[in-house]
Amino acid sequence: MVVSDLHLGEANSLFTPRNRSGFQIIEAFSKALADLISQFNQESLPKLVLNGDILGLSFSDYVHSFEIFEAFIEACTIKNILCDTIIYIPGNHDHHIWNLAKEGHFLKGLENTNLNKIEALHSVTPPTFTDGFSSNFLDAFAKRIGNDSLTFKIFYPNFMVPPPEQGGPYLLFHHGHFSEKTYYFVSKFLQTIYPELPTPENLEELESQNGPFIDFAFSELGRSGKAGHFFEKLMSTLSNKELFEIRVDEMAENIAKNVDFPYLPSDWLEKQLAKTLLQNIGEKVRGERYKGSVTCSDETIQGLLHYLNTYCSETLSENGWSGEDVTLIWGHTHKPFQKQTTTDHFPKLTLYNSGGWVLPRAVTPVIGASILFVSDSNETQSLRIYNDAETGGKMHFEIIQEDGFEITEFSKKINEGIRDETGALRKEWKDLKSSIISEIKERRKDVT
Repeated sequence: MVVSDLHLGEANSLFTPRNRSGFQIIEAFSKALADLISQFNQESLPKLVLNGDILGLSFSDYVHSFEIFEAFIEACTIKNILCDTIIYIPGNHDHHIWNLAKEGHFLKGLENTNLNKIEALHSVTPPTFTDGFSSNFLDAFAKRIGNDSLTFKIFYPNFMVPPPEQGGPYLLFHHGHFSEKTYYFVSKFLQTIYPELPTPENLEELESQNGPFIDFAFSELGRSGKAGHFFEKLMSTLSNKELFEIRVDEMAENIAKNVDFPYLPSDWLEKQLAKTLLQNIGEKVRGERYKGSVTCSDETIQGLLHYLNTYCSETLSENGWSGEDVTLIWGHTHKPFQKQTTTDHFPKLTLYNSGGWVLPRAVTPVIGASILFVSDSNETQSLRIYNDAETGGKMHFEIIQEDGFEITEFSKKINEGIRDETGALRKEWKDLKSSIISEIKERRKDVT
């Protein structure tokens, strides 16, 4: 099971309780999945893959985010037993989870007195299951809820599952932030000043150069008190074009009053310069998530393929890949879809985006969420839950088969597994649907 982009703690996440009371969607979500799992896994539990931005650490209260995370883990492993292993692949908004894990791994090396030298601080993990990092931080949540048998494994930025012996595609999991230029900022910026700086050649270099910036800007600012609140307000304004147009004059005027631009003789000119700078920043901030007219822009697809070709093909080859089919499971954009493509490196590449659970300020039909399921033969299916719509969202609750995708026994079993003999949603899934519709309706009132 794979989910991403819950953004726990952010006010506009469907999983963040309004008025800080109750965890209705979390409870309904875990009950629905438990009902489906009972029809599939009789001998062993599946693994739950949290594919990034599970926590919204830059736009939420730090403690509140983890209170909701604790409720989510308890619902999925105690109240309803979905899994006994959770694979966590941090994204940009919960990048801090990776920082804690890698420093914890480094500390274990320091404590190993049998080593003659201090080992390097790793910027990435190996991608295979046996090589995942542990996390004392996440393990603490298992202890708090009284589940000592729960295992967390951290992978960053990729997790890979090779095909079983009977064949199938390689699976590659990545949150998706490296599909966008914003997350190469430090490398690109320094290269404009120092052209002799080489482009990162591998994942270790890419993350070591840009990881600290990602952590600060997208994962740390939620702990900066009142300043963090105003940073959230700024980012909300920059990312929403309509809201930006309303507020840009006031912001530019404040900059002109408080910043002395040399050689500009009047406040009016300073305001115009400030306004132009803000407009340019706004365009950069509005990444794929805020492009509401397309499911996924050509720019982001090309960015994703660049990341795969440049930074992932070698990793796959080191783990036995020699041109077989590859399935990439990602999120980040909050826009669920699936697509088949090909590149020079990948003869057959299938993309599955799991979307996200955050309600945008303006109705955006391409925004929505899916839960992905992977069989033991590495077949992936996307159960589309909803897309954004004017009143209560557009509910799907079915496997979406887009062009080029065939109905399989696995997809039929999932579709049948969430319905009763009459074809109606089973009670647990009907309750989840009702909870989502109610949340969207109430939250839409709050932003209009």
